[in-house]
This record gives sequence, C-alpha cells and structure tokens, in this order.
Amino acid sequence: MLQVALLDEKARLFVEEEFIEPYLEVHKANRIPTVDDYREIEGLEIRPPDVWRYFVRVKKNVLEDFVDKNKLDGMDRRRAEDEFIYQNSYRLNHKFYASLGEKQALSCLTAAI
Repeated sequence: MLQVALLDEKARLFVEEEFIEPYLEVHKANRIPTVDDYREIEGLEIRPPDVWRYFVRVKKNVLEDFVDKNKLDGMDRRRAEDEFIYQNSYRLNHKFYASLGEKQALSCLTAAI
C-alpha cells in the first residue's frame, strides 16, 4: 500500500506519471474519505491534504532490474520490493516535498501487505 498526501491536488497527475505508472501495477486507487467540514474536528485549524491510497505491486521487470542493478540477488523478493517502494517514495518526497520549491505532495505511508 502506498499513500500520497496531496498538498496541491494538481500534483497528483505528475506524481502518478513519474512515480507510480512507470514502476507499479495499481490494483486499486482511491481518495481516502474525509469529513465534509474539517472545522468540525476540534483543534484542527487548517484543512488537511487529500490523501490518495494505492494498492500496488512493483512491476515484475522493474523489480528484476532493481535487484540486478543493486546486487540484491540473495534478498527475499518481498524485501527487495519493499526496498524499491521505500526508495521510490524517498525520490517522490525529495521532488515534491523536500526540494526548495513549493511543497506539493509527499508519500506519507508505505507498507507491504
């Protein structure tokens, strides 16, 4: 599972084109439901970002290339897949959140299921 918080809703297309579609098979994607009015939640002063949840697996050829390139042949495939997701999330966060430009999106959670 990969979740992406969109600080700028327009960034979703770019995130998907650059960090999801080329590398991951998306089995299901949806926006996580929220309350109608965030001000109903005591103490919440600003509107939280929309979060999109993706149920994904790394594409087989992408994972094979990643394992070969990083000399991970002895690693369990699930661990190698987790490592790919971690590194891909790091790159996404670096580009869309940690860079000097406007903060647009960040990968907020990754987990193997």
